[in-house]
Amino acid sequence: MQTRRMSHEELEAVRAADAAAAAPPPMPKPHELPIADRMAQTKRLNAAQVAQGKAFAKSRGISPGEALVSMRLATEDDVIATEAELTSTRWMSADQAAHAAVADELVAKVPLEVCLELRVCPLQLEDTRFSVAMRDPGDPYALTQLQALAGGVRVSGVRIADKALDALIDRHYRKVDENDPSSWLER
Repeated sequence: MQTRRMSHEELEAVRAADAAAAAPPPMPKPHELPIADRMAQTKRLNAAQVAQGKAFAKSRGISPGEALVSMRLATEDDVIATEAELTSTRWMSADQAAHAAVADELVAKVPLEVCLELRVCPLQLEDTRFSVAMRDPGDPYALTQLQALAGGVRVSGVRIADKALDALIDRHYRKVDENDPSSWLER
């Protein structure tokens, strides 16, 4: 019995299939995570609050996390911390974001338009890692774009709430400080 050699195309197809089978499943999007259920498991919310949050979310067409924040049953930081726990990602509180320093060369490297489009803000660039605050650290498109801007180094996303991200971008790109009313005026 003779064996047949695979063509280059056949070999590439087998390699691609093997790589796809070995790849981990994509990280769920924030709105797909069982935030309310996890908050009940960790005793941050009781069963009645979880039921209220889920019902409110369903009636408004929003995520359970957004519902819990809207109903003031949880803070954005509570939701972000729970998302980070469920996805094994790093996270940043609103207070940490308010005190984060971003070097001017990073602000120059990642334009404001990119930050707004990808919902990111650069934090730190080291030899082997580019840390970026972002709403969804599992967003492959954003990670690829940021890796290109960082010269190919590994991008590490740090989960952050929407309002905290907006304030971080405003402070470092638009030079607006929530605690300084004089910075609110147009420049």
